[in-house]
Amino acid sequence: MKVKQSALRCFEFALQKGEAETALSYIETHKTILSRFMTLIAGDYDKTVDDALKRSGLTYAWASRDHGLFTKPVADRPPPLENAIAQMPQKPRMLIARRPVRSGERVETEGDAIFLGRINSGAEIFARGVCLVFAPLYGLCNAQGEFAIVKEVGKGGLFIFRNAVYESAFFNCPKRFIAAGGEIIVEEHI
Repeated sequence: MKVKQSALRCFEFALQKGEAETALSYIETHKTILSRFMTLIAGDYDKTVDDALKRSGLTYAWASRDHGLFTKPVADRPPPLENAIAQMPQKPRMLIARRPVRSGERVETEGDAIFLGRINSGAEIFARGVCLVFAPLYGLCNAQGEFAIVKEVGKGGLFIFRNAVYESAFFNCPKRFIAAGGEIIVEEHI
């Protein structure tokens, strides 16, 4: 008998009644990243969501709402970046994240973004403006602006620029991405 231990990376959804459409939309737009994870759905069983998960070929399991598999005390987690942004008097033109983006955090910005801290596995970044990642990327970064720089993508990390997907093997050195006239130009960045 052979036994192999591996780290299990998991997404957890807390699904409540009436949220099937939101869940279906999320699954459809995030199939690429979800295919690399175990998906755990905690909450009320929904046949349409279950059918969509089967069709997508994702690995998933249903659990009761109070399963407690991934529960951590709230005091142990740093406050999410979204809370700090929401408390600002004006919507920022540029987001500068100096601390790591933790696993499970989702950061969205309409403007430009600079990330100076590590983006951990399971973290998601969505920037609609210029996106500059100067720390290791182990999670997902989706940049839809005209320009992006990515220093390093670690094993399991995923970078999406204007819907083109780049995995960690593509990043042998820092890269610069430019959207020009419907084309994507990728250059080494020093």
